[in-house]
Amino acid sequence: MLFNRFKTIRLKKIKVRRLRRGIRSNIKCLLERQNLYERINAQSNAIRSIVVKYKMIYNEFGDAILVLRFIKSGRPIDNGLQHLKEPLETIFDLNCSEPFTQRTYVEYHLILEVFEDDEQLQMEIFIDDSNF
Repeated sequence: MLFNRFKTIRLKKIKVRRLRRGIRSNIKCLLERQNLYERINAQSNAIRSIVVKYKMIYNEFGDAILVLRFIKSGRPIDNGLQHLKEPLETIFDLNCSEPFTQRTYVEYHLILEVFEDDEQLQMEIFIDDSNF
């Protein structure tokens, strides 16, 4: 699955969300659990959340990397964007890079697939065979 452009997600209403396999549902679950939203007024259920953009890229080694870009809005809820590494690793069950902080967004990279070099794999097999 290759995305050329970023796809956008935002939380529109609060409900109890469970973890699922999809990227969109896991991002919505993260927004809800980390309180990255604010109510517009106390009487209604209308909320404003952080906008999240995501896309899949591939590096020169063939690794699939999920790029999550959290767009800053200038509101107090932006303060929690720097500390999402551990929740992202927990929800997605993947390794996460340190955040790349820009003026308008904070970006995280999650590694989905790790490319293994054939020579390295053959070397490991050869070393394992010599032990017996």
